[in-house]
Amino acid sequence: MLDTDSQDSAAFPASLLAGLDLSAFDQLRRTTEEWRDYKVKHADKVKYADLKRSLARAWKEAKRLGLDSSPPLDILDIGMDPGFFLYVCKRLGHRGVGLDQPGHFPMWQGLRQWLGVRCHIEHAIKSNEKLPADTGRFDLVTAFRDQFNYNPTDRRLLER
Repeated sequence: MLDTDSQDSAAFPASLLAGLDLSAFDQLRRTTEEWRDYKVKHADKVKYADLKRSLARAWKEAKRLGLDSSPPLDILDIGMDPGFFLYVCKRLGHRGVGLDQPGHFPMWQGLRQWLGVRCHIEHAIKSNEKLPADTGRFDLVTAFRDQFNYNPTDRRLLER
């Protein structure tokens, strides 16, 4: 079970955990095939199974952008991953849409559902291509730790 009394939990308001079923999170984390299969080979992709770390990072970004004190905004988060940032934004009263690659990591789908992050567009961003027409208009667009023009096969950035 998640330990919410540690020093790490002070990195974000405890109210972010309110209403979240922590036992359901533990169950998702323990039973997700992706977690078991990729635990060693792709540890960077399952780092999101560390709830406190993920919430603390999302809270830090939201505060850095002043979202904890701004009026409600419409936010587009490019490369939303499991949606922790959009979850924090929603808890702060903002409206958010996440954009991420199609079919990306089943565990992320489970986390998005668990967090209640429902606004999600599957789209791969490519050079000189517009976003889908129905994406909407936004007051703020974010993209944290995204790798645009990255070729995972060659493990390098692509030429433009």
